[in-house]
Amino acid sequence: MNQLRRLRPSPAMVVACIALTVALGGTSVAAIQALPRNSIGAKQLKKNAVTGPKIKANAVTGAKVANNSITGADVNEGSLGTVPSATNATNATTATNATNSANATNATNATNATNAGNANTLGGIAASGFLRSTRDGGGALAGANINADGTVNAFFNRFGGAPSVSHTVASGVYIITFPGLDGKLLNSQVIHIATLFNTTGEIWTSSSGGNPYVSTRDSAGAVSDHSFYYTVFGTNLAP
Repeated sequence: MNQLRRLRPSPAMVVACIALTVALGGTSVAAIQALPRNSIGAKQLKKNAVTGPKIKANAVTGAKVANNSITGADVNEGSLGTVPSATNATNATTATNATNSANATNATNATNATNAGNANTLGGIAASGFLRSTRDGGGALAGANINADGTVNAFFNRFGGAPSVSHTVASGVYIITFPGLDGKLLNSQVIHIATLFNTTGEIWTSSSGGNPYVSTRDSAGAVSDHSFYYTVFGTNLAP
């Protein structure tokens, strides 16, 4: 009996044990109690404590995200579709490319236009002068359609303007002067060709002082004024 009494705890020991139990169990009791709304904030969370697996899918919506808090670095661009702004940007790029293409075309056209303007000259010489040097090949230098009275119906002249015709009525003689070729159409340098038109008769041509000389006659060989064509071809005429 005396031994059993010695093993019984004293009242003070019982009280102490109860107090220790309450002290140690208080935290656990508090942990299972409901927390007040909005009682946990950034200060109560340990850094890096909240990770992806701990967040419910679709739990974070636009209403829960602060404006301008998500930047491009946080977004997987591959997961995005085409948004209206991107469409406009694409259209803007297309428009820019179209403008650049149009500008390039215009630049090409402008260059071509410049070249076309320069096409009238070669080495500063007008196109009408390309046949001036005919040493390596003949070319028509000038020609005219002349009436019986010496007036000019039509002409061409690689070296100048309209020809003038010296003619005396009923003489059958016509001396033609082409500007730019005056005195240069010698028999030894060019080939004269003439033929009558709207009439029958005779015609012959030569050079007088380096200018075309044409004589016309009727069918009997008598001097007579007639309308005719005249053309001169260069063989070795120097420019």
